[in-house]
Amino acid sequence: MTMRTVAIIAVLLSALTFAAVAAAQPMPTGNTLVIYGWSDDDKLWAFGERGDYSGGALAGESIHVYVIDALKNDFVKKLEGEFTERDYPDMERAANDAARFDQRTHTQLGALGIRGRKGNEVYRQPIAVWLGYDSVIKQFGENLVRFSLGDQHYEIKLEQSVEQNAENPWDAKSKFSLSIRRNSGPWQVLQADRSAWRKFIQYKIVYVSISPGGDKIAVVIEAVQLGFEAAKIPRYKGITGALPR
Repeated sequence: MTMRTVAIIAVLLSALTFAAVAAAQPMPTGNTLVIYGWSDDDKLWAFGERGDYSGGALAGESIHVYVIDALKNDFVKKLEGEFTERDYPDMERAANDAARFDQRTHTQLGALGIRGRKGNEVYRQPIAVWLGYDSVIKQFGENLVRFSLGDQHYEIKLEQSVEQNAENPWDAKSKFSLSIRRNSGPWQVLQADRSAWRKFIQYKIVYVSISPGGDKIAVVIEAVQLGFEAAKIPRYKGITGALPR
């Protein structure tokens, strides 16, 4: 087989692979984003994520719930539970315990005044999916989001950078910053990493809510994890702050 023949075969295989991925049907990753909403006094905002974070290695699910001080952008409470075959040989019991965990979660959130008030959801996109097989992932969010509240116009900008490891490409680290501005004015930083430390390579804004009182904002960023095949798992980061007036 000549080198020219090998090159032609390689090109054909590459084209077939690309066509297969392009034609692949979306598949749920098994992970979901949950918005619990604002507290009665607009001081707290809560969201969560749940699903399989083992890349298919463990049956069951892990649940993570985060309550954030909406003005300080700081965690007030974290509720976490793992209901997988690692600790549950009986998966029916795992499902029952997960249901009880959900009930306790709603009780604890209710005690904090969080009862499902979603506020003004000015932007929401579907969460990421796998395309045909789990080594290819598709995100629907954006890095620049624009919305208006009355005669006030806002932009939210998500910026990211990745530091590669020359010796181990899979050990890359990243950082991001999220900024907001009103009526094309100066950008105000909602949150920014000082150094690259996150094990993710691609970030997208998937959700934005304005508090019922209209003076605070909550943003959810979707981050795609590094790794092979099933290890490409989406995770979610909630960021809050004051809405520029």
